[in-house]
Order: sequence, then C-alpha cells, then structure tokens
Amino acid sequence: MRRWVRLEGLGRRLVVTGLLLALVAGVLVSLLTPPVAVSPAISTVGYKTQYGPRPQSTYLATSLSGGGQWGTAIWVQPGTAVNDRATLSGPSAYEARGTVTYSVFSDSRCDRWAAVAGGGTVGVNAGRVQSSNRVTLFSPGTYYWQATYSGDANNTASTSPCGSEKESVSRPHHYYR
Repeated sequence: MRRWVRLEGLGRRLVVTGLLLALVAGVLVSLLTPPVAVSPAISTVGYKTQYGPRPQSTYLATSLSGGGQWGTAIWVQPGTAVNDRATLSGPSAYEARGTVTYSVFSDSRCDRWAAVAGGGTVGVNAGRVQSSNRVTLFSPGTYYWQATYSGDANNTASTSPCGSEKESVSRPHHYYR
C-alpha cells in the first residue's frame, strides 16, 4: 500500500510505504525519549506491565503496656495481661495500609519455633496501627515481642528488631522475718 504525503512548506510529494513510515517514527521516538536515570518499579497485572514508584522503606517502633507499666521493657506478675503498640514511620507511612502481626517469643532471636503466643493481626489504615490483643502469660521467664508490618504498594514490609521489647514474668519476692 502506498500513501502520498504532502509536506507543508516544501511543496513536494513523497511516496512513503507504511513500513518505512513506522520505521522512521520508531527511530524518532527512541531518539526523542530521554533516558531514565532510575529504573521504575515494575509490576505485572494480567498481560500489561505497569511502571510506578518504588515502595518506600518503613520502620516499626513498639511499646508494651500492662500491669500499670509501659515501655520497651516491663516486669509483670504471672497472669497479667500485656499488649503491644506499634508505630509505623517512613516517607509515605502516613498513607500506609495493610496489617501488623504481633508475636511473642521465648528466645531473643524471635525464632518461629520459639513462638509462645500471638498478639493477633490488626489492620493499618492511613498509617495508624491498632494495638495488639492482650496476651496473658503464666510461666515465669523473659519473653520477646515482635511486630511485623505486611507492606503495601507504596510501603515496604518491615519487622521490629527482636529483643527491642522484653516482658519479664516473675513472682514477687516475699521476705519473711
């Protein structure tokens, strides 16, 4: 198929085939497109590839409360209910969605085999994280809480450092005279 194209201002007629026109257009587009300094994040949806911003890093800060105490290290008697509160931070944490899962471990490595209780999975809405469910431990010992954020399209997943929160469960010392 041939097409006649009249170029304005030149007054000439040129015969351009569809293939040649496509080739010239492709070369011009590739020459006129600026190179990308940072490659965008790629996600595949169906058969389409979508480019978008990379998810931003997030950080979790946590604090325990129970038995009239709060902080990163608390001492409670056996049978005292304790809960955890996580705060999500990062460049786009104010719009974060997803979930936070609270876990309690019996070792300072937070090994999944040492999990002794779960504080539940709670929702994150607009960067606000709900508190964990209350956990009541009866065996004396030191327990380590950890919170894990699931992440979303704009925020990376994150986990609070193991050992950053300690719950010490022990019986009160009675002194006899």
